Amino acid sequence: MLDAGGRVKGVLVAAFDLSRYGRMLTEGMPRDPILTITDHRGIRLFRHPGFETYVGKADNPERFRTMVGGRASGVVAYERDSERRLAAYRRLSLREGEQPYLFIRLSVSEERALAGARSVLLINLALLGMAFVIAVASALFIGNAVIGRRIGSLVKASRQLAQGDFAVRTGLEHEKDELGELARDGGTIGD
Repeated sequence: MLDAGGRVKGVLVAAFDLSRYGRMLTEGMPRDPILTITDHRGIRLFRHPGFETYVGKADNPERFRTMVGGRASGVVAYERDSERRLAAYRRLSLREGEQPYLFIRLSVSEERALAGARSVLLINLALLGMAFVIAVASALFIGNAVIGRRIGSLVKASRQLAQGDFAVRTGLEHEKDELGELARDGGTIGD
């Protein structure tokens, strides 16, 4: 704080226990989430877990370039210890259009992140498969009952007609559809 003459009159300090926020932000997340806060130069200010090992050291250059050069927020995939991970990041700026001063990234195992979606996909595929089997069975049953039986009667009558039996009748009702008309016309051949 400055006085009217511009001299320092006092200093106001605010301190945050980032490890507490790290635990709060990663609660309820899939196992082993990694929360990283990086400054504008690419130096890690916070990492949970592994605070003591990683803080004060440079962030992974490739991931940092992605956050700097990409959109203000996004998701990237990367490999870590032969495990594929998904990382959601956000750039923070004091004002719109200014250079970011801070980057926050939360990464989780891709396998764990997608496990729920995969199980839902498998359930949906099983249900779709059952619906397909039911639809095909219904189509066969209904098709045979509505069309197949009528065509069978027409085929039988046409064979008898081909053998010279001009008194043959299809036994089908003379409906107004194509098969009904064929039954009607075929039923009058011997008349």
